[in-house]
Amino acid sequence: MLTDGVKKELVEKIKSSGGIDKIILFGSEASGTAGPDSDIDLIVVLDQDTSPGNFRESCTNYLQVSRAIREIEKRYPIDLLVYTRSEFEKIKAGGSLFVRRALREGVELS
Repeated sequence: MLTDGVKKELVEKIKSSGGIDKIILFGSEASGTAGPDSDIDLIVVLDQDTSPGNFRESCTNYLQVSRAIREIEKRYPIDLLVYTRSEFEKIKAGGSLFVRRALREGVELS
């Protein structure tokens, strides 16, 4: 189970990467059912109103956040999903069951 200190560290590191709109913790860590082998499931929504134009831009967005939490990833397995605000809104509007569940059961970190 993640401590408040680790959550705070994650938020600080992710926000330090710049341009962050939301950080959503979901999965077993959010529901309180995490075991010793559980990973940390995160959705990071960037403060960008455009979708990436190509795969390279998507990778750049992912790396922006991933690099910021590199040291934490050495201690805890992290499953990281990074979207622009535009992408995230399109996925929500499309009725993604995954995103609906993450929003319903997840916790927004701040």
